[in-house]
Amino acid sequence: RREQEFAFKAKLKESESALAGSADPDGSRRAFYREFARVVDSADVVIHVLDARDPLGCRCPDVERYIIRKNPNKKIVLLLNKIDLVPREVAQSWLKYLREELPTVAFKCSTQKGQVSARSFKEDTADGFS
Repeated sequence: RREQEFAFKAKLKESESALAGSADPDGSRRAFYREFARVVDSADVVIHVLDARDPLGCRCPDVERYIIRKNPNKKIVLLLNKIDLVPREVAQSWLKYLREELPTVAFKCSTQKGQVSARSFKEDTADGFS
């Protein structure tokens, strides 16, 4: 009975290592995290881009915690993107909410006459829009 238990544990260990190897067979995940850490370390400011349609759904608190843990003096700025796709009141509410945690700016990028024009809204305006 004891031998069966050892054999079962050995097979389980083999299958776990096979699964772990298949999750990242070429080491790309490890390479990604290594590159991510290098970029964060070399950056003065990290801009975390959030979609205005679902800011909390695309926000990654793990990234923010990692940055703060690695370098508490590193600046993080939230950028609320695509504000033209939500009602003005919704964008204003999100800006107010997000600014309670981190500096946040609203951003809208639109195309006019074949040219791309980007417009950033200053934080110091009364409603975050101009």
